[in-house]
Amino acid sequence: MERLFRSTIFVSLLSIAVPATALPPRNIDLSELLLYPEVQFEAVHGTNQTLKMPNRMANIGYGAAPVILVRLPVIEKTKTALLSSYEVSGGFFYPIIVFADEHLKPLHEVRRFPDVHKTSYAGVKQEFELELYPEYRYLIITTDPELAGKELDYSFRQGTSSSMYINGYIVPVASGSYTITNSVKYGTEAKLHLSIPRSRQKRAQRNQDGFYINFGVNFGGETAAYNPDGDQYNVGGGAILGLGFAWQPLIDSNIILRLSGGFRIQGGDGGNEGKIIDIAALSDIGPLYLGGGMHWDRDSRITNTDGFTTQFKPASGPTAFIEYKQSDTLNLRLMYTHISYESEFGEVFVGNTITLDMNLWFF
Repeated sequence: MERLFRSTIFVSLLSIAVPATALPPRNIDLSELLLYPEVQFEAVHGTNQTLKMPNRMANIGYGAAPVILVRLPVIEKTKTALLSSYEVSGGFFYPIIVFADEHLKPLHEVRRFPDVHKTSYAGVKQEFELELYPEYRYLIITTDPELAGKELDYSFRQGTSSSMYINGYIVPVASGSYTITNSVKYGTEAKLHLSIPRSRQKRAQRNQDGFYINFGVNFGGETAAYNPDGDQYNVGGGAILGLGFAWQPLIDSNIILRLSGGFRIQGGDGGNEGKIIDIAALSDIGPLYLGGGMHWDRDSRITNTDGFTTQFKPASGPTAFIEYKQSDTLNLRLMYTHISYESEFGEVFVGNTITLDMNLWFF
């Protein structure tokens, strides 16, 4: 088995794309692609979906290989699109990209030295950030058939963690890392995803999946203990800090699922704390996300200024939120939680809260 080379990368829980390099066009004939409707795809502003590579093979100058012809939307200013190639059936499709004008005359070729981005949950992934110019009317994707069957070795660093007890809670702490070595075969079966900027966007939005840090504050909830030197101790209230994970179950869907857990804490002469878990589903509308889910608050307790602690039974309730995507790595969220708390003495408190928080992504 022929191997190409070994590439060492560090596991970032989400891949960071390196802009691809545009090369001078080769003397290739693309006109025959117009004869095959099955290889043609019409992209529009905001396209964000999987490209179905056809079974038909064509030779446009690189050898007989699968090929797809993407008709690009008309743009007036330069924009940035995103093309991702994913591992499928143990194989990896290496895209060769050609941009052409209205008459299918090649303008630029984009190909990058074979490398990979690896995540522990999504397999091998490669991303191309593609500059789209007004004169680009077609995007052609194919591969080099000579790569088929060859293997690419790679290694990545996997982090490890240990646990510490802090104020009665178990907190994971990074403790080191180790190297994992693996390989992937190049093939002609493709799993590609294309994202085109919306008409008012300059660059395509990268899917926000993987790990993120969540921090913010909860407001509201009925007062369970008074705090003369600061904010009252309201059930469900306090600062929040957590770690979450998001994933997109279907690449060609804009539905995202999230799971997060963390702590809720409020200081002062007394105290207010709990362990929180959230699950949610959300969908994007431009730069906004709309979503909802469920919220759990466990081991909740409030200590008044005299040192008396009231324990609360586990509580849960539905959530609804709107979230603004500030950037690829930062979201701002406004969330409402409908919930009530029952103390160990049987007293019920209304715990409906408004949450203002941020999600910071690991890219």
